[in-house]
Amino acid sequence: MLNRISAADLHQRVGEILAKIRYGKTRFVVERRGVPVAAVVSIEDLERLETLGGMPSSPQSVQERLAALERAAAVRRMILHQRRGKLLPSSAETIRQMREERTHAVTGLH
Repeated sequence: MLNRISAADLHQRVGEILAKIRYGKTRFVVERRGVPVAAVVSIEDLERLETLGGMPSSPQSVQERLAALERAAAVRRMILHQRRGKLLPSSAETIRQMREERTHAVTGLH
């Protein structure tokens, strides 16, 4: 079953909508100002779409992707714990500094 819902209504009723998707096999088209912008479907529907080539092909199932995301979150929590809550430095900033150092070493200029 396919239903239309506004983004605002989805925001207010997300728990109810997710239950309908999961248990009632309902599909929703999310609209903004009457224009369809997204679809919310069950995991089973998403896996069927991926199998049919509706999305970029990948050997991973949705469950495998979710598990990988959870493992990544666990590693992040472990790193934060080991670093006593201090985040790692920005990789972009580290790369910028390395480039400046290399430029200085090669040219002698700051």
